[in-house]
Amino acid sequence: MPLEQFEYKHPKKISLGLFTRAFLFLFLTGLISLLIWLGAVLYGQHGHKALVISNRVMSAYNLSANALNYVKPELQHIFIDKFNTLGDIEISERFDSDVVKPIPHTRLWRIIEADLREKIDDKNLIISPEVNGVKGLWVSMDIPFEGEDHKFWIFISTILFRNVVISNWFAWIITALIISVLGSYLHTKVFLQPLEKILEIFKAIKTNKTPPRLDTSKGSSEVIDLYTTINNTLDHLRDINSNRDIMLKGLSHDIRTPLTRIRLEVEMSGIDEEAKNNIDTDLKQIDRIMHQISEYSNALPTENNDALNISEAIELFCHAEEVMINAVGGKFYYSIEPNLYSKISEVNLNRILGNLIDNAIKYAKQPNRTLVITLNCYRKLSDIIIEVKDNGPGLNTDELWRLMKPFERGDPARSGVKGSGLGLPIVDKLTKSVNGNFEVLKNLPVGLLCRVTLKSKGRPR
Repeated sequence: MPLEQFEYKHPKKISLGLFTRAFLFLFLTGLISLLIWLGAVLYGQHGHKALVISNRVMSAYNLSANALNYVKPELQHIFIDKFNTLGDIEISERFDSDVVKPIPHTRLWRIIEADLREKIDDKNLIISPEVNGVKGLWVSMDIPFEGEDHKFWIFISTILFRNVVISNWFAWIITALIISVLGSYLHTKVFLQPLEKILEIFKAIKTNKTPPRLDTSKGSSEVIDLYTTINNTLDHLRDINSNRDIMLKGLSHDIRTPLTRIRLEVEMSGIDEEAKNNIDTDLKQIDRIMHQISEYSNALPTENNDALNISEAIELFCHAEEVMINAVGGKFYYSIEPNLYSKISEVNLNRILGNLIDNAIKYAKQPNRTLVITLNCYRKLSDIIIEVKDNGPGLNTDELWRLMKPFERGDPARSGVKGSGLGLPIVDKLTKSVNGNFEVLKNLPVGLLCRVTLKSKGRPR
């Protein structure tokens, strides 16, 4: 396996997708809305609940006060015991030593206090939420008897102050979370569905596949208009590609016909042999350029559902190429890791390798140095790396990016070869059609390194 140069990789930033961001936005918005609604409900309950409690206290206050006025002091404890067994309101004696806690400054208690002080004519009225450590609603009551005031407490237990919503807070929170999650997911799914379909269109275009047409029979008017525009654009692109293919095929046929006639006239003319060879070389160059133009135009992915054993396919290719490279005076070395599988057709794989080898033979061959081409194929994590290296003059770093563009060539002065500039763009186009990657790098110490990265797939069953 070849040594890899160390490359510093910046740490990946956490990037949330559009679906996640939209989901979180709707989820938080829905959750906050539910919590605000719950707070508003609780706030609105305070007034009604305070009046209900106040009315119950007044009923108990009036009933017990009227009853105690007619009960002798020695019999009051019997009446109190009987009264306390009737409900959740109790009467007890009040002493000066009782520890009384002041009323808290909350809306519920303020309403209760104001209503009771308005209805009970007692300047010394005491209202407390806690007496002697017992929590509830405590209201003082003075019963005059034979010139003396008998002091009592009317007590309501804290159960009246418990809020059903607050007592079931866990169920409310879980319900709010479930509603927020489901609502956010469904809204996000519905709203982003058109975007997902459009994304599928562009992914198909990127891999040179035929994109599906979008359904314009349903949806909102904005979505239908967008889908219609995209469908019309796709139809226009198909027409452009179809016209381009027809034009290139016609151009190729029209040019090859006069080329054949020129070649025949040269053979029949009386010019010297050297001039014939020069003309024949130029004609072959024109024919090769037309072939590459046609190949670039037809560089479409071949449908292949099964993973290909590229180790075996590359080995067969290398056996054939070794003979050709040796015939031009070069040397060919290759190292292939066995049992490597990737989802690519053998036709396109051979086209990729053929263009890389042809590029190396054409541009790396030099009169004062033996041409050496090396092919390595190996696995790296979940990828398959194919590298083709040569010992030619190479290129400057600022020239490497240009080679990916159609009809762009390196400096002809380096190799003395005039090409069409389509070999590497064909490789790039075919590699991207299978979600791969293609790089052109400097080979150390000399030459060019072409690296193809394919996705590794498991062995087909």
